[in-house]
Amino acid sequence: MNKKRRVLAIAIIVLVLILVYFLFLYSKNCKDETCFSDSMKSCSKANYINNAEDASWSYAIKGKKSSECVVEVKLLQAKQGKIELEKIQGLSMDCSLPLGYIGVPQADLSRCHGLLKESLQELMIQKLHSYILANLGKIDDALTKAI
Repeated sequence: MNKKRRVLAIAIIVLVLILVYFLFLYSKNCKDETCFSDSMKSCSKANYINNAEDASWSYAIKGKKSSECVVEVKLLQAKQGKIELEKIQGLSMDCSLPLGYIGVPQADLSRCHGLLKESLQELMIQKLHSYILANLGKIDDALTKAI
């Protein structure tokens, strides 16, 4: 009688562990954008590495939080010619997207938070500053003509 109870208890524990794994820990590994987009639609846990032209990005759908889908975005590797991105390799941010959203998670930085977001914004500000300094004469002429 004791052996049957032990076997039943072990079977129940194994079943519970399997359920916990699939409900909380399992994450599908997507090999293409279509698979990841489908997972984004339903906000089901998935991982995807996007080898874009300028950099390699890692996306991990963490799951639903309130009425949003939380996706971790990480810059894995900057490609050649993008020296400013090399400085922020390895940084990540969490993006809270509307349920059913399909697209690039980092497209709207206002929905993200983390070190990667701060670094990307800093790079944008530096580029804008350089552009303004390089085109100061043109900007002044345009303002003078407008008056």
